[in-house]
Amino acid sequence: MDTYRSADLPTEVLAPPTEPVSFRFRLFLTLTVMSSLITSLPVLQLLLPAQVALLDPQHKVVSLGLVTTIGGLSALVGPPLFGALSDRTTSRFGRRRPWILAGTLLAAVMLLLLGYASTLLVVTLAWALVSVGQDMQVGGFEAITPDHLPERQRGGMYGLLVLATPLSQISGTLLIVALLAATHHTLVPSYIALSLLSVALVSLFLMTFHEQPLPAGVMPPLRLRAFVASFWINPRTSPHFTSAWLTYFLVILGVSLGASYLNYYLRDVIHYASLFPGHTVEQGVAILTVVGAICFPLSSLLFGWLSDRLQRRKVFVVGAALLMALGLLLPAVLHSWLAVVLYSVLSNLGVGAFLAPALALLTQLLPRAQDRGKDMGIVNMGSAIPGFLAPPLGAIAISSFAGSVGTGYSLLFVLATILVILGAVLVLPIKGVR
Repeated sequence: MDTYRSADLPTEVLAPPTEPVSFRFRLFLTLTVMSSLITSLPVLQLLLPAQVALLDPQHKVVSLGLVTTIGGLSALVGPPLFGALSDRTTSRFGRRRPWILAGTLLAAVMLLLLGYASTLLVVTLAWALVSVGQDMQVGGFEAITPDHLPERQRGGMYGLLVLATPLSQISGTLLIVALLAATHHTLVPSYIALSLLSVALVSLFLMTFHEQPLPAGVMPPLRLRAFVASFWINPRTSPHFTSAWLTYFLVILGVSLGASYLNYYLRDVIHYASLFPGHTVEQGVAILTVVGAICFPLSSLLFGWLSDRLQRRKVFVVGAALLMALGLLLPAVLHSWLAVVLYSVLSNLGVGAFLAPALALLTQLLPRAQDRGKDMGIVNMGSAIPGFLAPPLGAIAISSFAGSVGTGYSLLFVLATILVILGAVLVLPIKGVR
């Protein structure tokens, strides 16, 4: 929870919110989050691979990896940086709105540039700037929940925000597939459509969301050394936030580790193509994706709402982590298609049940009211860093048993299980939030 008491706060802008917000507010905020996701997930999956293959067909794998890695690096530092800058913004339009708008426009313009890019260098630079724009959006809208929603509404809000991920992926993919079919696989119309759609979704929120400006002088003068030092949160002074962050980080790392080589697991251990003649490994992965798309959002909405209703977070975090651990252990012990399907069901139910209560818990433990934007950006790093760590960790685990592929993958899933259980254990000592 915010460590500043109401009497200590220099302005009511920083006071903990107590009035409930409307469903329209929550819906439009969800659409704003979708505007960022819809210009990243479908582009990464469909448009960028196709564009890179056209520009550099001989080295498309390496080139695509370079483009996405450079763009992804900003996700590690962008949200906390722009969140911290939004904390200090004294614009008459508020602290968060200017960054959301600027990020949306930057990403939209760069998407248009991507559509007309004719060299790999332009694609790389344009996608990097799209990523920066998305990080500016994230730095702005991530702080809105602790800024404006009372604690009793945050679990349900994060349930909706978690739902935004599969909705964005599905809707963006369907839109791109339809446009590619209608335009004989011309990429420009898809980039234009995503650009306009993202601006439209954000506009709905910004036209109805009004922030009270932060008075000048509330925040101390900006000094580079102090600003950089502020990104370090001392575990001694904020032990409960640190424990909650580590729980979030370890659980996401464990889940990411389990999913990182699922395609190869089906190919090399389950032998999916031999098990189901006439079917490909990609079809098997698609089945598991559909299973996850059903389980993941439903459990997120349900358990986010329940954690609000009961005003309990820890029990849901621990229970969800243990459910994920059970799911991850199955493919480690049983090398069968049924075990993989059960893994997909249990892990996705667990992830959905975990995210909304865990994020709500973290908002209630933020170290300082003045730094909500920066600190929510640091929370975001708890899910961004695992995306970079999981592939190399998984490769090390699998290659540790070169003579037995199945044993290597078993080690991978056991390691993922241990990380998730460790995350569940770390949340238990947290005080101040039930």
